[in-house]
Amino acid sequence: MKKFLISVITLFICVVCYGATFNQYWYVEDNTPIQTSCTTGGDIILPTPPTKYGYDFIGWEQLLIQRIEYLESTGTQYIDTGYYPNQDTRVVANVMILRNGGWIFGARTVVGASPLKNSFDASVNPSVSIDNLRSDYNTQITWGNTTLDLYNKIITFDKNKNIATVTVNGFTISTMQSNPAIFTCDYTLTLFATNSDGSPIISGSERFYYVKIYDNDILVRDFIPVLDGNGTPCMFDKVEGKFYYNQGTGDFIAGPIVGSGE
Repeated sequence: MKKFLISVITLFICVVCYGATFNQYWYVEDNTPIQTSCTTGGDIILPTPPTKYGYDFIGWEQLLIQRIEYLESTGTQYIDTGYYPNQDTRVVANVMILRNGGWIFGARTVVGASPLKNSFDASVNPSVSIDNLRSDYNTQITWGNTTLDLYNKIITFDKNKNIATVTVNGFTISTMQSNPAIFTCDYTLTLFATNSDGSPIISGSERFYYVKIYDNDILVRDFIPVLDGNGTPCMFDKVEGKFYYNQGTGDFIAGPIVGSGE
């Protein structure tokens, strides 16, 4: 059989599971991740070699990536998470909202709605108030005012499920108790923007330090900011073992390098 090189890489993002056990993610040419685990000081467990008709597999290539402190938008970039929020969704993030404010994340339907439906998003609007938070849940729009300064510092933002209680640094600033409906968003959740009728609205800029998305307490996305093997700033999802790249224009700004994994 004629030998060909299959472009197969391994991505070592080591994630502590318990004790001294770590996960490793291995990528084949169609970007399909395979996960193995190892222990500190132990041998690396190789996955089963992939097969492809007409090709001979010749080995794994290590691709080192670098963890960065944050991923910053300039106002034209966004990440599509591929996840459809519902009444059981929870989003927890460490984020810095820069002075011009704007959409933090979201998905919503506007066309044919009055004024919207199947919505799960959040923004800060300095034109309303310097500390004003907008948080939409299903058909309800809620503005929450707080004495907390929401700008230019790292805040822990938590939009919880069901009644969509929103807290910042542990302080409740808005609660949508009147509309705990059962719904699923028509569009996927975007970061740095809200996915409005399938067309992300990007305004302002933010820095994301991490983002965790839960579906009824099950972690479905666990994003950390990284530089991939080509040095491109992006998000890496530790749940899927997958890169998520900018779907807008221009380039994300990479924060300082802090390590090769977590």
